[in-house]
Amino acid sequence: MSFYKLKLQETNFLDYYKLLGNSPKSNSIVLAEGVFDIFTEYLFDVINMKNKIRLYATALSANFLALIKSIIFYEQIFQPEIIILSDRDVKIDYYKKLKFFNKHIIKKLTIYYNKSGKDFNCTPVNPLKVII
Repeated sequence: MSFYKLKLQETNFLDYYKLLGNSPKSNSIVLAEGVFDIFTEYLFDVINMKNKIRLYATALSANFLALIKSIIFYEQIFQPEIIILSDRDVKIDYYKKLKFFNKHIIKKLTIYYNKSGKDFNCTPVNPLKVII
């Protein structure tokens, strides 16, 4: 036997941080790399979507695929319309591959970059929209 996994304890903790949006029946979710990115968007609504969003979430990393799968599982949001508040150093090809290889679980993918800063925590935010 090469390894053995011993389950120590059940946990109710999620592997992401979330804020509820204003539209509980929507399937639109906003994802970002950091907590302050979603706080800034939640407070200032620079992409003008606050009333159409069900959930704002971050996993404190750029592994958006793991975050999307966790949200689908825990929040029961199927075929989500995903909005990612991206850092400027993440290339658009990364998101194109993410959408292409996961089109069976992602209905729509929209990326926003902040033209005037590194990410959405750098205010004032000047959003640039890219639809994948």
